[in-house]
Amino acid sequence: YDDFMNMLQERRKSLEKQLKDTLKEEALDGEMKEKIIGEHNIHMQQLYKQNDMLNSQLQQVEEELNYNENIIQNLTIKHEEIENFAKSEGLLEKEEYEDLFK
Repeated sequence: YDDFMNMLQERRKSLEKQLKDTLKEEALDGEMKEKIIGEHNIHMQQLYKQNDMLNSQLQQVEEELNYNENIIQNLTIKHEEIENFAKSEGLLEKEEYEDLFK
C-alpha cells in the first residue's frame, strides 16, 4: 500500500511539474506572440508613413509634370502664332529666318 501511495505521489509531482512547465511555455509563447505582433504593428506603421511620404512626393512630381506640360503647350502655341505671323509677313521666304522654324 505504501509503495503504491508513493508511486501515486511521485506521479502527481511529475504531472504537476509538467503542468507548470507547460504553463511557463504557454506564457512565453504568449509573450513572444505579443512581441511579434507589436513589432509587426510598428513595422506596418513605418510602411504606412513611408507610403504617405512616397504618395506626397508622387503628387509633387505630378504637379511639376503638369506645370511643365502647360509651359510646353503654351510655348508651342506661341511658336505657332509667331510662325503664322512670319508666314503672313512673308518672313519665311528670307534665309535669315529659315532656322527659326525647323
